[in-house]
Amino acid sequence: MSRTLAMRVERLEALLELVRAKASGGGIVGGSAPVLGVIYRQGGVTAGNVLATWAEVETAVANARGVLRVYVDSSITSPSLVQTGHATDCLGNVELWPYRKVGAVRDTLLIKDGSSLHRLRGVFGPLTLQVENVTTAGLTFAANEDELTVRGDSPAANAIIEGLPGATLPVIDLHAAVSAIIVEATFASLESDQAGVPFFGLGTVSDAIVIASLVVYEGLVVTGGAGSVLEIINLDTSTTFPLPSQVAGFTGALLQAIEAQAPGTSGYDAPWFAAGTIFVDPAAGSDGNAGTTAGAPLKTYAEAVRRWGSTSPTLSVDTQIKFLSNHVDDSDPVSWSPTMLNGAIPSIIGAIATTAANFTRSAAKNRAAGANSALAGSFSAGAPAAGVLVHNTTAGKDSRAFIYKTAGGANWTLCQPLVTQAIPQAAIPAEVDTWATADTLQLLALTAVNLVDFSPTIIDYNGGFDDLGYLQAIQVFDPGGLNLSPVYIGTNVYCADVAFQRAIYASSVSASILTAQGFGPPVFSNCFFGGGLNWIGVSSALIYGGCWPANGGTALRLVGHSMQPSATQTNLTVDGDFITGGAAFFSNVQIGFLFLDGNLTCTGTMIYDSGPAGGHVIYGTAAKTMSLRTACRGLLNGTFTAGWTAPTLVTGVTMDGATTASSIAYAGNVGTIHNGITTSVANLDAAAGAAGFGGSAFNLGGSSVSNLVG
Repeated sequence: MSRTLAMRVERLEALLELVRAKASGGGIVGGSAPVLGVIYRQGGVTAGNVLATWAEVETAVANARGVLRVYVDSSITSPSLVQTGHATDCLGNVELWPYRKVGAVRDTLLIKDGSSLHRLRGVFGPLTLQVENVTTAGLTFAANEDELTVRGDSPAANAIIEGLPGATLPVIDLHAAVSAIIVEATFASLESDQAGVPFFGLGTVSDAIVIASLVVYEGLVVTGGAGSVLEIINLDTSTTFPLPSQVAGFTGALLQAIEAQAPGTSGYDAPWFAAGTIFVDPAAGSDGNAGTTAGAPLKTYAEAVRRWGSTSPTLSVDTQIKFLSNHVDDSDPVSWSPTMLNGAIPSIIGAIATTAANFTRSAAKNRAAGANSALAGSFSAGAPAAGVLVHNTTAGKDSRAFIYKTAGGANWTLCQPLVTQAIPQAAIPAEVDTWATADTLQLLALTAVNLVDFSPTIIDYNGGFDDLGYLQAIQVFDPGGLNLSPVYIGTNVYCADVAFQRAIYASSVSASILTAQGFGPPVFSNCFFGGGLNWIGVSSALIYGGCWPANGGTALRLVGHSMQPSATQTNLTVDGDFITGGAAFFSNVQIGFLFLDGNLTCTGTMIYDSGPAGGHVIYGTAAKTMSLRTACRGLLNGTFTAGWTAPTLVTGVTMDGATTASSIAYAGNVGTIHNGITTSVANLDAAAGAAGFGGSAFNLGGSSVSNLVG
């Protein structure tokens, strides 16, 4: 695309607000510039403001100092012509109006082949503007988001832009340059009368936005390659929306919104709102299908939105969107923000292809000091790789884990296996530490979904408080392939077994209500964060199990809003033997079980205490360390020897760039500060004095850590 999808959506929303705010009859291109008028009466006599040739109209256009209305009078010559050889730059100021606006009379202006109008401002009914477009484009626009208003007074007095039979070029052709057009159409007809020739022809870096009310589309609406965008915003349900045949072959992004499709409106489709499960098959589906069975899936998520009338439908039944095949480009982004009533649950899942294999374990998970390791092993079949989800189907071991990275040779390091999760999920899943040689496994291929936003609003919590939005067993696809494009995850979401290629932006309010899982959402359970995380000011969230593999350019930056040592379930928490694979930054975070495979920098208030996994240990790879930076206040529950077993933490945690700090020892009411003590776990636990910290280490004006405050 020519800009990021997030910027496009923001622009779409801003345009909607602009349309709502405009006074009746104002149009998008309304303004305070002076309005002048001339009458184009071809074949008549030039006198005063009546012009008989298009060359004279061109002169008037060039001399105008404001909006110029050209009133087309085709009573003598019909249609009136923009003769061949004229390339008129309208400068964004020229409006075409009919001279005769009574009865069934309709004035018509024809742009002959070999001529063009550039940057036209508007066409007003009842006027018909025709283009021949055989060898040259009749309507062209610049690269600065030109605006075109097409507006009639009624269905009978509508404004028409029509591509004639025999045309070979689109009615509005944006192939030539980086260009965009915003069309505001009311009581209008946008027509292409030549089969196979579209109304909008988009290049790989061009956009068209149509904001429509009471508009009819005839013929092929759009063609364009990947990178192009057509946004259609319908302001009423009587507008005829493009049929699948009218956008056939368009491989760009088709963004659609309808303003009046809610219950109680004329466009309300009650069966669709109660569908329950919606099937989407980008590879083999059809938007003409029912979409409610796997045998008759839709092709695009955009069609589901069209039937709802919005990306934010109000739903009162459990509604699941199941993708049966992969997204392969950015033409059908998924943005879903439903409002859920009556305890209903929204979810997005994908089809899963499986490959059976047997497991040979090369290393078991071990948190003990001097023996730290993560689970590792090899597979007898399939194509193991980082980000592949593995399901242990051995009796009594039903659990899943992502492959984290190669462990050398045929072996692979795995994330922490967790009990297989369901929708809804009644509790945080237990860890499974019994994977062994000869276990039967399945390597799972997840369906790629171009998800950009999932932010449900839960109106009515059910009795179990488990009615969240669920993402489960999908790959959140980044069409750019850089693992940097964003995905927005809302407050009320539970993600399980999800491989994220996109970078996650999560939101959270202070969790006054704990869900059935016993934690303030959002929850990310057994997720592979290929695109990294960059969370600032998140009040409560849980990252449980899974890993961040530190792909090039990605980041793991977790900044909580505040910490509550007495109410740890509402903190931003990392637990479940989560693996950090690169240089990570935590501030105001609670850590339970964590495996360091990269260096970790901490600031703010850090709590080292039990989370839902039932304990807290930081362990990991040799030479990977945790650094406490200036203003870090670390609070640990229990002994440092038990809580920090990673090799570099055993010998000395880094505080303000050094592995030494100060302690204070009291004799009566007198305290003595001792400096330069090595911050090994043994010294942290030893009695306060010249060689020990008594559980509390600090640097004056710098960081501190203590197990004296719970």
